[in-house]
Amino acid sequence: MVMQLPGLLTALESGYICSWKPKRQGYFYDNPLVFGRNSRQRTQIIQETDLFQRPITNAIEQETILHTPCNGKLLGNIFLEAAKNLFRLGDSSTDKQREFIHQTVLDIQQQRHKLFFDQANLSAERSAQILTQAVRYAAKLHENQNHGPYHSPYNTHIFSVAGIVANQGGSLGTIVAALLHDLVEDTGDLKRLSEITWLFGEDIGRIVSGCSFEYVDPLFRIPRETYWVSKQRLMLRRLAENRDEHILLVKTADLIHNTESTLLSLKLHGQSYYQKFRLGKMGELWKCVSRLDILKEQNIPSDLLRRLERCVETLVKKSNESLKSVRRFDPLIQAKILVSRQTT
Repeated sequence: MVMQLPGLLTALESGYICSWKPKRQGYFYDNPLVFGRNSRQRTQIIQETDLFQRPITNAIEQETILHTPCNGKLLGNIFLEAAKNLFRLGDSSTDKQREFIHQTVLDIQQQRHKLFFDQANLSAERSAQILTQAVRYAAKLHENQNHGPYHSPYNTHIFSVAGIVANQGGSLGTIVAALLHDLVEDTGDLKRLSEITWLFGEDIGRIVSGCSFEYVDPLFRIPRETYWVSKQRLMLRRLAENRDEHILLVKTADLIHNTESTLLSLKLHGQSYYQKFRLGKMGELWKCVSRLDILKEQNIPSDLLRRLERCVETLVKKSNESLKSVRRFDPLIQAKILVSRQTT
């Protein structure tokens, strides 16, 4: 994708990306990315190279990138070296230019990640800046969504999940991932995952991807009559295969808050609450109990697991069912019955 020149200049001049100033006016123009001896050359070089991906462009234009809490001088030097070397390439092939720029972008990502999430070297002020950026980014994208029986702003959910992760001693990166964990699912757009990875680093992108695998795994996109059941079973299988403690921590925190919200909905609306679900009460209880059983076999902090277990057991009891009956429930049989009724 071509980086729109006005957006690029605005980002640079505002100090979003780097704060480098030219040593000699006219050689690299006003910043290390806009170079060449005249505006036509500058525009041509920028248009011919995939220097920035569209996600970062959109983020800049939507003002979701704040004054980036990283070393502006360091990033500025990286851009400066890229500009110098690219300028020296002269009339070399566009492929060679793109290969060089691609490597430069990877270097920038590594520096961003090192500066953003090396928690041992982060000051309290820097940590607060990173969390502020994640909160504003997630809040903007969730602003028109609701969660829970009171239709509270969706941000209350992601803040609750992040709070649970923080109380378990989760790292800064894991807390940030908890704030962003529903963005891919709620937009259903893999481009959002690329944007998150660009903005917050590969580790954060990996955790968010692990919390959104129904949109990442191609198996989930195979249509079938009993799709809901097949999707849930595949999700359970992926959860059982997962060994990443950061992903499991966020998934457990998410399940805890969702279960607590379901308990509140059940208190407000009674058993009629389950009428809106495809497989009714037993289908929803089966989903919660199955996930609990899998997480019991994973490396989850014991106190967090006990909290989840209490939530699920209380939900089953308040729903006038037993764990034994829920575990015996076969959602596939129920789904086939529903399909047959719809076709007759």
